[in-house]
Amino acid sequence: MLKPSHSVVLFICLLFNQQAYAFLFGAELRGNITLEHRQFFHEGSLNQGTAQSSLILNPELYFKSDDGNTSFTYEPRNRFDRLDDGRNQMDLRQGLFQYHKNNFGTRVGVGQTFWGVMESVNIVDVINQTDAVDTFDGSEKLGQPMLNIIIDSEYGTLDSYYLPYFRERSFAGYQGRLAFPGLANQGANFESGLDEYKGDFAFRFSQIYGAWDLALSVFHGTSREPYYTINGKLMTSRQPGESIIPSKAINIAPFYAQMTQYGVESQYAIGDWLLKLEAVYRKCKADHTAVTLGTEYQLYGLEEYIGLELDGHELTVYGEYLYDSRGDRAFTLFQNDIFLGLNWNLHDFRNTEFQIGLFQDTTDIESRIWQLEVSSRIITDWKWSLSGHIFDSQSPDDALYRLREDDFVQFGISYFL
Repeated sequence: MLKPSHSVVLFICLLFNQQAYAFLFGAELRGNITLEHRQFFHEGSLNQGTAQSSLILNPELYFKSDDGNTSFTYEPRNRFDRLDDGRNQMDLRQGLFQYHKNNFGTRVGVGQTFWGVMESVNIVDVINQTDAVDTFDGSEKLGQPMLNIIIDSEYGTLDSYYLPYFRERSFAGYQGRLAFPGLANQGANFESGLDEYKGDFAFRFSQIYGAWDLALSVFHGTSREPYYTINGKLMTSRQPGESIIPSKAINIAPFYAQMTQYGVESQYAIGDWLLKLEAVYRKCKADHTAVTLGTEYQLYGLEEYIGLELDGHELTVYGEYLYDSRGDRAFTLFQNDIFLGLNWNLHDFRNTEFQIGLFQDTTDIESRIWQLEVSSRIITDWKWSLSGHIFDSQSPDDALYRLREDDFVQFGISYFL
């Protein structure tokens, strides 16, 4: 874990010594500082407050050798939250040495690795642990210690990973939001006797065949998605109608089992259309299959469609179906859902972008998630963003029910260096 002083020192360098530091050490200093505020519409299910403000320091130091083969990235992320001590965070997102020459590459240190092709949820993305206090949908990840060996050939790219240390999922504290407040105060349990020191292995083969992108992967190690123990009893599936929101009267803690995951990612381009697939089979304490199918379509020159002068605007629409064989017994929110999304990029000098999305449960028509995000530059180094989430659920049998009081809007302003 990092101390706040690390980020403070880097930001002093960023603010006052960017050019001198680059001249003396050959490194590039960059990053951003963000002030964000979440305003919830209701008190939480455990009487948590409705206002939540955070200060985020995210500096980055980047070095690249003259020959371009070697680089190093150092990126700590520190969050200071007004409402929730569990959301105070000092995480090393990247501390990564990279080398690549000809057909061989390696990455050593703490890094980020993304797998997946879908817009809604990436079920194959298993290397990094989810940062659950940052976003509810799993899109933000913690840094992962790793050794990554990359071998390129005419037949494709093979990535091999050794992950020597497991990162526990971050959760909100008792006063925090969104889901599972209080889990940050509980100790985790592990199936392996080595706990977080049980090393993981992963392999991924990827290749492009004309208009078709294909990737096959296998992961063996500690599952990033926890089960839960309630008063010492292990729950390998969710019991519909039974709340598992922690309280001071219930001892609930995450349990991390051993897992083998086999994954497929596929993307095929047909004109302006993309056809996409992610699928996994997970062999663990509750074996299951998950599949996401989707399509994406891009429209350019929108004046042709709506009769307005919108030169340079780009509109992308998404449609995806999310399936999990565990059904209502899965801890995930998305077991049999449709995602519909729209992204409107104005490609203007302010880089204005508008996104809207809907997750609709196909078995419970009263269960859905609405999300909206708008962002734009104010001036060269400043950017604002506005987002909102509405969690609509009426049935206690629904996994989304625990978020029914957590509708919120969030405003952020960032300064980039």
